[in-house]
Amino acid sequence: MDFNEFEASVLELGQDAADYSKRRESLFQKTWNKQLDSASVTAAGSATDASQRAEYDNLHERLGDVCAEYLVMKEREQAREIVGLYPDLIRQLINHLGWSTRRVQSEENRPYLMRGLAAVSFADLRTDARDLLMAMGQSYLHCYRVGVFMSVPLVRVAEISNPMPRPPNPASMRDFLLNFEESAYFKSSVLPKLK
Repeated sequence: MDFNEFEASVLELGQDAADYSKRRESLFQKTWNKQLDSASVTAAGSATDASQRAEYDNLHERLGDVCAEYLVMKEREQAREIVGLYPDLIRQLINHLGWSTRRVQSEENRPYLMRGLAAVSFADLRTDARDLLMAMGQSYLHCYRVGVFMSVPLVRVAEISNPMPRPPNPASMRDFLLNFEESAYFKSSVLPKLK
């Protein structure tokens, strides 16, 4: 895939992520504002759950393909700037870490882990770092439970990540990934669960 094709894929995913977020928000607001009665919510929920799951999975399958390309491309800095134009896509990039990690059941599934970590690198600390720490911690624990260790993939993805800090974060994406296993969050919330 050349960079123009990559950019077109990101633009399409950005729009699809925004559309997906709007539909989810609309359903939530109608439910919250009691515009739908509980029977309607239940009926609509069972009908739309499968449809929304399929839409979500499709979005993340495509996002995984883009993240796989991000891992090998040379124009990563340009790619990170493009994705910065799509806040809904940035949120889905962080969600992609969890989506990908759930598919890791053994070392054979390591490409999913690499794509999930690439998504984090691609998002480039444009979300609340606390949310990212929690997502990373959950992924780390899942991988540990299935016998896949994240230390080497963390370093590999850190090597291709942005070395410059992105305000308001004092650290760069590269430093965030390289230091994750030494972070206070990891030591207090992840490490005790590894024993």
